[in-house]
Amino acid sequence: MLDYESVREFREYSGLKEEIAALARKRIRVALVLCEGNKTRAAALLGLPSYQTLTNWIQQYDVWVPTDAE
Repeated sequence: MLDYESVREFREYSGLKEEIAALARKRIRVALVLCEGNKTRAAALLGLPSYQTLTNWIQQYDVWVPTDAE
């Protein structure tokens, strides 16, 4: 059973979507750095099926990609 404190904390929570988006942005940036900007290898490292999926995620999560990593 939920107590009052748990309910109050849940109401103050910023949102699962934003938490997921922040994690996705971080992981994508790290993968791109580790793969020296190669999106095909970064997609594979992230377990994504293709370069295009990574490109879609970059757009969806508004990930900043350095010019030399494009």
